[in-house]
Amino acid sequence: KEKSFPAIPSSAGHAILMPSVRFDDNSRSIIGGLVGIANEETVVLIADNSEDIEKKRFLEQIRAINPNILAVHHEKNIGSQENFDYLFDWSEGVEFTALMADDDWISPDYHVSAFRYLEKMPHLTGAAVGNSIIMQGSPRERTVDGSQPQMVGETPIERMRKWSGVTSRVTMYNASRRSALVNAVQFIQSTPILGITLLEDLWEINRLALGSFVTMPGSGFLVHNPTPTSSWEDIYARLHGDSDLPFSYIYFSALGTAILLGMFLRGTLSPLDSKL
Repeated sequence: KEKSFPAIPSSAGHAILMPSVRFDDNSRSIIGGLVGIANEETVVLIADNSEDIEKKRFLEQIRAINPNILAVHHEKNIGSQENFDYLFDWSEGVEFTALMADDDWISPDYHVSAFRYLEKMPHLTGAAVGNSIIMQGSPRERTVDGSQPQMVGETPIERMRKWSGVTSRVTMYNASRRSALVNAVQFIQSTPILGITLLEDLWEINRLALGSFVTMPGSGFLVHNPTPTSSWEDIYARLHGDSDLPFSYIYFSALGTAILLGMFLRGTLSPLDSKL
């Protein structure tokens, strides 16, 4: 289908992308908090999959308060991946983006400080300025420091060696140069086989292939609420339920992710300028 997007102000250089499906007290509070963040320079783009007419009215009321919060309410749920694709395509032309979930929370300066830091540092593809807190357990039993180490180096391999694909991390929700995510987005749209954390890992590898990621001190912070660990059956249904892969593949899904990352770096969508 041909997509249509509300126009983004030409003054916008930053965009916070929020794929949304929830509509409860928590999500209303989180979306409402963005009223004090969005402005002519930093816009908020919301793609809503809830199919809830009350939420559509709520988003219209939010826009009436702050017109720099742009929201699209899909008449039918188009799925989480299609919804993200819509947001990413919508943000074309904006230099810096950050992803935000509708159950996370940021202080007003968290993403904005990172956007402004990236503007000054052209060799960086991603940055976190402030602190990241991860709420883990079910129910939320403990907090974990989610701040990431510096992933800095002269070459892609130097930077990638400082990255861990198996530790708690929220770098997918940090500020990025949008151009450093394009290859990863195209790959995830092309591959018929998904893997555990594949999208997040692709983002990280794409960025590190092109530049460094830094973590800087700052007063802002992000509170990340990851989905509680699901059963293997739930993970299989979410990732592979509409495919021909047998259930047993789920036990190899993390290995599949690693193989797909290798294919990404060596294939036609690779962001590397040399296969060496």
